[in-house]
Amino acid sequence: MVTTIVLCVLVLWARNNRMNQNTLNGFVLVDMGLVKTTANFVAKNETAYMIFDTEMRKCPVRVVDYRNAAYRVKDWADQLFHDIQLLKAEIIWSCDGNNAPSLMPVDRYIGEKREKRLTYDIDSRWITGKSNKKVPYNLIFYNGKGEELRKKIENYRDFLVSLTYDPMYQKFIMDALNTDSDQDIMGTTIAWESAQFASLPTIAVIANLSKLQNDVRIVESEVIQSLLMQIGASDTRVNVLEAVVQVKSRYVTKGDEFEARILLAAYDSLQKPQVVIGPYQRTNNGGYEIIGEGKVLPYDARGRIMYKTTTTAVGTFALQGLMQVATPYGFFNLPFYSEYQVGESKVP
Repeated sequence: MVTTIVLCVLVLWARNNRMNQNTLNGFVLVDMGLVKTTANFVAKNETAYMIFDTEMRKCPVRVVDYRNAAYRVKDWADQLFHDIQLLKAEIIWSCDGNNAPSLMPVDRYIGEKREKRLTYDIDSRWITGKSNKKVPYNLIFYNGKGEELRKKIENYRDFLVSLTYDPMYQKFIMDALNTDSDQDIMGTTIAWESAQFASLPTIAVIANLSKLQNDVRIVESEVIQSLLMQIGASDTRVNVLEAVVQVKSRYVTKGDEFEARILLAAYDSLQKPQVVIGPYQRTNNGGYEIIGEGKVLPYDARGRIMYKTTTTAVGTFALQGLMQVATPYGFFNLPFYSEYQVGESKVP
């Protein structure tokens, strides 16, 4: 927000004053700040896509539609960002020539398929034609680059709006990627392209394009975070409720009291936690771990974990171990403990 306010002040100054070096350097600082902020959002978004991939491996049935939608967002955002970067490079070429010192060729991998694309890192400090107004004006207005960019932003915006029915998110997207015409104090309609780029020097146009790239990444971040919320990546979901009876002992004699606990069990039928049988202990961080190797129980054909053992002695025995449950933040172990009694064989 602060960067946007500074940029607006500089744009107004640029429209009403002759360019001096301090003003031009002000645009450079704004541009560098926007580029850095955008890079932070790119890193944040990449982390979100990694979470989608992790959740997909754990529970593909629940996650696949949301993951696919998220990666479509990535495809659109990466492509639009790439197009804006090439437009910035084209403006700088037109000002400073093919060997412009501010441009450094670099390969980027964009979209879900990570397609290799040639693009350019830009260090706006080394743009020699910072004050040139004619070149960006000709490209954006006479060559139609501004209208072309506006349509790409509108297509991106409409796609993102189509992914959500939440009015709050829709309004956020529409406001962040607003391309509506405006009016000046005389009531004259001003096209979006003119409001963004008309009568500005090259360095101001570059800073405005960096601001648009920042908007692209911010909106991308909001949309994919909302998709993550819908798959429950911030909590542990359940989709089955079941009544369970736990008995203190299945063997009682006449006159003894029979005791049972009736409770509600809730679980995710699409997730298959690992169950390890064996004694366990507390860890230093407050969790649990199996003592020794333990025995991992397999799932049967019906997707159940059944514990079976052949009894060889009489007495009371423990059934204990850990259930390893996956969460977006890693795995945690849930301990369980029960007892059963083995009596003497019945005499025929």
